[in-house]
Amino acid sequence: MTESQKVTRRALNLSLAIYRITDKLPAGEFMAGRLRQLSGDVAGDLVVGSFGEAENKINRLLVCFQIAQEQKWIRPLNWWVLGSEYRILKQEIFLQRLEQKGRQEIAAKENPSITSHNIKREKKMAEADLDDQEVSDRQNRILQEIKKKRVLKISYLIPLFKSQASERTLRNDLQFLIKKGLVGKRGDKKSAAYCIK
Repeated sequence: MTESQKVTRRALNLSLAIYRITDKLPAGEFMAGRLRQLSGDVAGDLVVGSFGEAENKINRLLVCFQIAQEQKWIRPLNWWVLGSEYRILKQEIFLQRLEQKGRQEIAAKENPSITSHNIKREKKMAEADLDDQEVSDRQNRILQEIKKKRVLKISYLIPLFKSQASERTLRNDLQFLIKKGLVGKRGDKKSAAYCIK
């Protein structure tokens, strides 16, 4: 199973989880239908490779989870877990977008003479879409480590990047990822911990 298929499978499983949870909401509640629709749309967007659309719908789902949590229909932990899982899915989608962009660049370099002007225009549009979210290889590796550990401190990263980057550089990378909305920060100074947002 490819990474893309795994991401789609995760979205489908999360959609099924939403169906199970929304069965516990009051009969006829509008939010149940909205949550089901959005979760199904996320999975559908991933099947056809519309990663940007899927990310937008996940953002809407996260807002709906907050609203539903305030209603206290079911235990708030259920909404928190769903939110965490969808944030992880969003990160995986972002990594898929980066990978897709890399494949397009490699194909363009390997076959520059047969690339039509339409493909070049599509590539430029895709690059413009990702420009404001691009991360370096080191920052991408930091994201992978956070994804693996769920929550980590800077002290965990320092030995991993000892020969590549200073502590200050790692802190700057984390700040960049926070500003991009990819990583969240809990605590301050030495007690600060980082997680997928």
